[in-house]
Order: sequence, then C-alpha cells, then structure tokens
Amino acid sequence: MQKYNIVKILATIVTGIGAMVIIGWVFDIQVLKSVSPSFVTMKVSTAISFVMSGIIIYLMNEIKHKNSNFAKISLVAPITVIIFFMTVFLFSSISGIRTGIEDMFIKETEAIRSVTPGRPSISTMTSFIAVVIASLLLTFKPLKNKSFFIIGNIIIATNSLSLIGYASGLSFLYYEIEGWSTAMALHTSIAFVITGTSMIFLSKSNVIQK
Repeated sequence: MQKYNIVKILATIVTGIGAMVIIGWVFDIQVLKSVSPSFVTMKVSTAISFVMSGIIIYLMNEIKHKNSNFAKISLVAPITVIIFFMTVFLFSSISGIRTGIEDMFIKETEAIRSVTPGRPSISTMTSFIAVVIASLLLTFKPLKNKSFFIIGNIIIATNSLSLIGYASGLSFLYYEIEGWSTAMALHTSIAFVITGTSMIFLSKSNVIQK
C-alpha cells in the first residue's frame, strides 16, 4: 500500500506541473512557462500531455493494485490525447511541415531556443511515447514488470541528462539541436524524471488478480 500511495503522490505532482504551466500560458506568467526568461518554454501541448500523463500514472496504479476495469477503460482518453499531439509533432519534425496544432490553443510569439514556435523537443515527444507504450504494456500484459522498470529507467536517464545540461550550460545535453530539435524545458525534464520514478515504483508492485 505504501508504493500505491507514493505513486498517487507522484501522479499528482506530474499533473500539477502540467496544470501550472497551462495557467502560466493563460495568464502570461513567464516563470511558470519557462522558469527563467532565458530558458525555453514548456509548450502548451507538453503541459496538456503532462496532465494526461499524471492521469495515466494514476490509472496504471489503480490497475496494478486493484486490477480496476474502469481504470483500463479510462486510459483510452489520456493515451489518445498524447498520441495525437506527439505523433503529429514527430511527423511535422521529420517532414518539416507545420501542421497548425502548434498554435491550437495559444500562439507562441517569442520562441527562445525553439526550432518552431509551439513545437516541443524531439526528446519530449519520444519520452511521452514511452509513457504511452508503458501504459499499453500494463493494459495488455499486466505481469510485465520488467518492461515497466526498463522504460522508467530510460525516461529517467534521458531527462536526467537534460538536467545535467542545464547545470553545466551544455545546450546539446538538453537536446537543443539547431534547425532540428527545440531545447527541452527545465521543468519538462523534472516532470519526466518524476514520471519515470513512478514507473519504477509501479514495476515493483504486484498485480491483484480478480
């Protein structure tokens, strides 16, 4: 039960980070959007996807500890939202075609360290896709704890590297690649490390079979 409560707390933190950034965009609060004026912003789509990721973590926790069928059904909505954003952004990044969803909610006018305003880092896209893969593995193969553990560690490692980049001032470590990848926002990296940590806790939880 202790792991269950820890994951609930981590899920709430991830959702809260996303919600605070959305508030930052709505009310134009710079510190919520980018932490520092010289840092890249967390994009609106990324913030929404973190809210969805927090919900996914919460639902996965319910599945792992309670084998909740309602939680399994409810996973469809947040997974769909993340898949929509991240697959379209990946297509846009690879093809160079601006799709328009970058400006779906709020248009970013001054995009520091961004290849395309409103489009997140490539690493952000792949990390969210990893979250989706983990949730699908849980739904269809609930005993695959090793998969959870591996995905959680990959997400932590990838985004810890970004934090090292911010600490050392090496922009390529937080995935700023001119003309190809927007830098990863500082609070994006932190939220993903929390997300990966929650997955490791989930990997160490036993499924309750009905």
